[in-house]
Amino acid sequence: MKSNSSSNFPKGRAPDLGTVLVIGAGFGGIAAALRMRAKGFEVTLVDRLTAIGGRAQVFERGGFRHDAGPT
Repeated sequence: MKSNSSSNFPKGRAPDLGTVLVIGAGFGGIAAALRMRAKGFEVTLVDRLTAIGGRAQVFERGGFRHDAGPT
């Protein structure tokens, strides 16, 4: 098996490891996307909502603020 360690690539250049699709922009999805990007992958992060954060979101409706979390 061929190694993808940084010693096989010119200094300062990330290896071309491909593209990763992360579905869900909650804490877990954001963490996964950051880790994959740090390892050299191109990352696409998608979510069904217009804002990231998942259950950690706070939104306003009817003049009231709501916590979207499990509380």
